[in-house]
Amino acid sequence: MKLEGDAGFQDAVINAGSQVIRAALSADSAPLDAFLRNVVSGAPLTARGRRSIRQDDEFTMKLFVGFVEIGNSYEALDSIGRLARRAPPRVAAVSRTSYLRFCVECHLSEMYILQQRILAYLTLIVRAYRCDPHRAVLQELVDRLTQSVKRVFSGIVMARGAHVHEKRHGDEELDRLLMLDVLAEDHPALAQVRNAAFREVRHKKIAWMADNNDAVAKLLATILGFLKPALFLEDNSVRFPAQLRSGRSRPRGK
Repeated sequence: MKLEGDAGFQDAVINAGSQVIRAALSADSAPLDAFLRNVVSGAPLTARGRRSIRQDDEFTMKLFVGFVEIGNSYEALDSIGRLARRAPPRVAAVSRTSYLRFCVECHLSEMYILQQRILAYLTLIVRAYRCDPHRAVLQELVDRLTQSVKRVFSGIVMARGAHVHEKRHGDEELDRLLMLDVLAEDHPALAQVRNAAFREVRHKKIAWMADNNDAVAKLLATILGFLKPALFLEDNSVRFPAQLRSGRSRPRGK
């Protein structure tokens, strides 16, 4: 994921995470390696293993992994938009309308996942700094960013919520296309009408997904741009919460 206007947040968090990972690959970093496996796969940590991991490394990896998860969702949205612009694979024996509907539903689902990941990331940050002298300023910032997230995602999340919890996502245009597909099988004269309708709806859905993705890209750039000076120093090192700074002199894995 590469966004314009993020004030260098991506470079800073990736560099910080990479430093911890490189340390985990060294011969004397078995406890940290166990933590990395826990982060990636959910493998349980022993009590001794958790005590052996430096808290600043643990916090850095939470920042890193949370950012990577957000980036994965953002890139998935981009991929879904690209797939929607292509015809379904012939070997799949999937109709054009069913394929388009599948792309729309994947878009809605991934948008919901991305929103939840962003909100979880903001919650992680504000909780980590709850004992920091700058907690009030950070809390105010996170509150404003959270409201921005909910505002941008509001319509999309409402549609996806109904899709998951109440019934299959309803879309009158796609439903009409599916009906035309059925009718055109018995009435070939309707095929031309069906094809024209499909081109129109497909164009609208592709544009809709692109607009949503653009809005999310701008939102992410804004969020990361505000978080950069709050979480990183001028040299791009992590500005750790106050309660973690005293223990940073302990060697990794010791």
